[in-house]
Parts: sequence; C-alpha cells; structure tokens
Amino acid sequence: MHSLTPLVRRGLARRGEGHHVDRVSNRPDPTEARLRLGCGGVFGFLVAFGMLMSGKLTNETLFVALVFVLPLVCGVLAYRYGDSFWFAAARVLRGLTRR
Repeated sequence: MHSLTPLVRRGLARRGEGHHVDRVSNRPDPTEARLRLGCGGVFGFLVAFGMLMSGKLTNETLFVALVFVLPLVCGVLAYRYGDSFWFAAARVLRGLTRR
C-alpha cells in the first residue's frame, strides 16, 4: 500500500477499503460478527457478575436472569453497533465508577 500515491490512498480510504464491514448492507464479515458477539457476551457476563459481587443484586432469580439476558443483549448490541457500542459502554462504566 505504501507504493500507492497519496491520491489513490485517499480514494481507497474514502471508499472504506481495508475495513471489515460491507458498506452496502452495513454488516460485518462472519469472523468479525462472531468476534463482536463473543466479546459483547463476555462483557455482559462480567457486568452481571460485577453487579453480584458489589452487592447490588440480592435476588438470586434476578441474577440468574441477568446472567443469561445481559450477555445476549450486550452481544447483539456489540454486533449491531460495533465500536459505537464499546464507546457508549465505556462512557457508562466511567460514570458508574465515579460515584
């Protein structure tokens, strides 16, 4: 890619070459989709586990529901929104830890 002229490189960057998202359907390729779902699910599980350890969840039924629902929701949101989900999650976690 270094042998390309700056104008060609700019044109490739504008078209989104090198990214793993199909610009027509706005869907990630299969590998990135699995990665987004997996990482989002792990994040959701860690948030549910952190809520249990902090003492915010005392109801066992609610915790069991969160252990299954929160990873699914976080996985789907991470799949759908990608980096935007992670930026929002970081902002929310920063706000929760400041209190």
